[in-house]
Parts: sequence; C-alpha cells; structure tokens
Amino acid sequence: MNDLPHFGLAELHAIEPERLLTSDDDELGAFFLALSLAFNDLKGVLWLSQIMNDAYARENTPPKVSPRGSQMAGLSVQATRYAAGIIHEILKLLREHRSLLESKEFEELGLTPAGREKWRELERFAYSRESENPLVRAFAAIRNSVAFHYYEPKNVAKSFRERFAKSAGNAILSVGRSSEQTRFYYADAAAQTALARCATASNLDADTWENQVRSVLRIVLEATMAGLSAFVATRGGIFPHDADMSTSSR
Repeated sequence: MNDLPHFGLAELHAIEPERLLTSDDDELGAFFLALSLAFNDLKGVLWLSQIMNDAYARENTPPKVSPRGSQMAGLSVQATRYAAGIIHEILKLLREHRSLLESKEFEELGLTPAGREKWRELERFAYSRESENPLVRAFAAIRNSVAFHYYEPKNVAKSFRERFAKSAGNAILSVGRSSEQTRFYYADAAAQTALARCATASNLDADTWENQVRSVLRIVLEATMAGLSAFVATRGGIFPHDADMSTSSR
C-alpha cells in the first residue's frame, strides 16, 4: 500500500524462544512477554491517535461536518479510550508483580541510568492509590465503563442522553451497503461524553485531560521500552540499533 507510513523500524533480530521464556515457572519472562504485548498495543494506539488528530486538524479547518471528518473524530476518541484502558492494565500488571520488580533478578537486568529513572517514574505512578491520583482513578473508570465492557451499556447510555440533551442537533450516522461505508457517529459522541464524565468524576479538567493521557502514554511507552530493552539485552544479547532505513517503508 502506498499510503503506509515510513515506520522507521530497526533491523530484525532473532532470539531463541526459550531464552525469552525459559519455563512455565519463569515469572520474569512471563511478565515481560505481557509487557511487550502491551507496548505494541500502546504504540499502535499512539500511532492511530497521531494520524487521526493530524488529519482531522488538516481537513477540518474551518470545522465542518462530513462522513470523513466524523469518522476521523470518532477514531481519535477510540484511540483515547483504548489508550486509557491499556495504561490501566499496565499499571495493574506492575502492581500485581511488585515483589518480582523488587527482586534481585529484576535488579540484575541492568537498566541504563536514564532507563531506570523512567522505570521508577512508571512505578511511582503505578503504586499510587486511586484516591491519591486522579489520573489513575480515571484510567480505572474508563477501563471499566468506556474502553471495553460493552455488555454493561448503562454508562454509555447515560452519556448518550447527556450529550444530546445539551445539543439541538440530531444523532448522525452513515449506513452504507458495507461495513466500510458505515459508522454510527452518535456512539462516538456518547463515548466522548463518557470520557469527559470519567475525567470530571476523577477531579480532572474535562477540556484538557486528553492531553494528560497522551503525555502519560508517552511516559509509559518510554518506561516499558527501557525495561524491555534491558530484558532482551540480558536474555538474548540484543541491544538497541538505529532504524534500518532500507526497509522502514516496506
């Protein structure tokens, strides 16, 4: 596809699988396997968010209502929902494996000084109580009511009523002859209002909190990358390399 971005990925390396996960009892290996999946998910969400926000700002100045613009706005909301949910899961992963992260085995991974500081920042964030940290509280609320849990529709229904009670406009949608031609923008609008309600309930500014989420997402990405880099260096002798520009666009 010609419209794919230049990802700028480093060259491929190979590690024997048993070095990454030595056995069913390899708690450190299992922890970093889960963390590597979370890293990939967060990276994908961040990429989607950046692409959609840039495209929406470029194509909707001045603002106008259109199927294309409404879908981009909806995808941006979707990225924020998923980012908050994934961050919540990563924080929970750290909390539930705190003894492992305080073990000699983890300490011997040999994070760089900069990487260790990023990791400690993530730990401080993860170990803070929901009652003390409004962002942690908001991530939990979003994870449990907006990002997933479709089988519990009451919160999004309440947000739908709130959104359209404040607006004189109608609910908009596109119904085509295929899934590609179809999107229910009113559901995106309800989700956006649900996000704002979670932020407000957590004592966050509903108008600026999405920027806070993106900032935390960057911190989490950098910290998890630091930890994962130390892990694969210790287990597989693989160290960071610059991007392989000869293959980055393939």
